[in-house]
Amino acid sequence: MISTPLVAQFCQTHACEPTDEEITAFNQSVGRSRQQRLQEWKSQHASLTAELQAPNVSEARRTEATKELQQVDSLLATEEHMYDGMTPEQRAAVEASRPAREKEIAGVFIRAWKFNKALYQQYGGRVIFQQAGMEPLDAYRAWLQEHERNGDFAINDPDMHQRFWSYFVSEGHNFVPIESFRQESGMADPWEKPWWLVEPKKTP
Repeated sequence: MISTPLVAQFCQTHACEPTDEEITAFNQSVGRSRQQRLQEWKSQHASLTAELQAPNVSEARRTEATKELQQVDSLLATEEHMYDGMTPEQRAAVEASRPAREKEIAGVFIRAWKFNKALYQQYGGRVIFQQAGMEPLDAYRAWLQEHERNGDFAINDPDMHQRFWSYFVSEGHNFVPIESFRQESGMADPWEKPWWLVEPKKTP
């Protein structure tokens, strides 16, 4: 009721809409990540299977490795057998709708990233890491406070008002140490480059 219309209004004066090139790059990155995950799960499957076949594995480790193997098998089954039980017509329909779905999903992520980038550039402040990625917490709060002062929205119930703002004042978030981020990533801020174009660091 509050954020959605305000975001739409904000994006009328800021470049939030994804371009075709950005959508293509996003989907290519997602595709590569999916293939990497599949290869990692297959490698884990082989490693755990070999470990369980070893004669000297302890019972405690055997139990633990069996659970890990079951989890990996479940992930592989979800990815590799997604069409099981479908008729050829149903499978063809799913494949035909895939480009539109991928474009829509990419658009959601790209718009959110561009919105967050614009907020951070305008207001700065602390950044948190949550399930959907980096979020400019203080910038989001400052932006909403500005709209509240301007009368663009009002929360008249005191308890609801407190609960609405509690997210933005909580210290329980996973805050991103910006200086450490800059040193480790080589980027000036989390929105210097789209996260789907950032190459993951290779472990030695």
